[in-house]
Amino acid sequence: MTSVHDRIGKRSTSDRVSFLLHTTDGPWQRAKTFDSKSDANTFLSIANLIESKSKMNLAPPEEVDLWVKQGYLSLDEARRTFPFFAARLQAEKKAYVPVDWRIIEEEYSDTRIDRAGDKDELSDDHRTKMGLFRRVKRWFQEEHSTLELTRSDVTARLRLMRNNGHKAQTRKHWLSAFNLIADIAVRLGMMYENPAKSTTDAKDKITISVPARPKYVKRMLLPQHIAQAMLSWRPNFDDQGMINEERSHERKPARKPHALASVRLDRLNQLPDLLRRTDVMDVLNISNASLKRYVAQGILPSHSTRSAATAQRRRARDIKAARARKKVYLRVKLSHLRCGWGKSAKFLFPYLVTCGI
Repeated sequence: MTSVHDRIGKRSTSDRVSFLLHTTDGPWQRAKTFDSKSDANTFLSIANLIESKSKMNLAPPEEVDLWVKQGYLSLDEARRTFPFFAARLQAEKKAYVPVDWRIIEEEYSDTRIDRAGDKDELSDDHRTKMGLFRRVKRWFQEEHSTLELTRSDVTARLRLMRNNGHKAQTRKHWLSAFNLIADIAVRLGMMYENPAKSTTDAKDKITISVPARPKYVKRMLLPQHIAQAMLSWRPNFDDQGMINEERSHERKPARKPHALASVRLDRLNQLPDLLRRTDVMDVLNISNASLKRYVAQGILPSHSTRSAATAQRRRARDIKAARARKKVYLRVKLSHLRCGWGKSAKFLFPYLVTCGI
């Protein structure tokens, strides 16, 4: 039974019109509130008409659609009350819940956080994803505010992005955000179906092919002037497609040879077996600091405080002990020139001598 009730609030008084909708699940009581008594009485006659036609199921889909557009019924109320109108919505692939972007945004944010490894809503990655959501939402509101679109609309948008210079990876991110928004809207009843993919065939969907990135890119460091010369060089081709000029570029300066590389071996062969520190510095043409550095680096042997005779007796004892243990020892002889300063003696320039057993 349709009726009007006064609602006395703290700040103002309003009037509520109550009426019944006869659905397949039974009577469903609904109400609408108006600020003035005259508006409530005007809607009272319309509410009586809606209640009587819902009971007899005599309202044509066009009339129900007019009630929905004028705000007398919501899409969900009309769909559940009038079966012919519900069949028309399904035939025209229309949704039955009004679009609410606040709910869609909350669902989108929760889904992205559930799928992400970082559950922080204030992270840079999540804010980037929500920025993409707002760009897709703006396109929906400007082009398809009722969320009624076809697959050709989606492909046209992707084609426009490609023509504007957007890379494949950017278009793939946009399509991923679109699919998630559409799936949420379908689940909430705000969209009939996702046009970017089929509900029956998993392979029937819009895809974006992204070129594979090379696993390894070989890089080479060059001086700036050589790199600039290589980039600015343009070859001249002849009629057969061959380059008819030589490439010219500045080569790297030759390295300065090491000081020891300039030592003459014939001079070394003329020197005695025992040498002092000054003799070594003179024959190698190096300073005292260089001599210490070469010794520290292992290029030259360090001097010993033992005399030559003591060193020779120690070597003889080591050879005898090695023969007694039947082992083969390798002795390093640096050259025919033995270098020693003071009472020390060491071999220079190595070669291997195998001790007999």
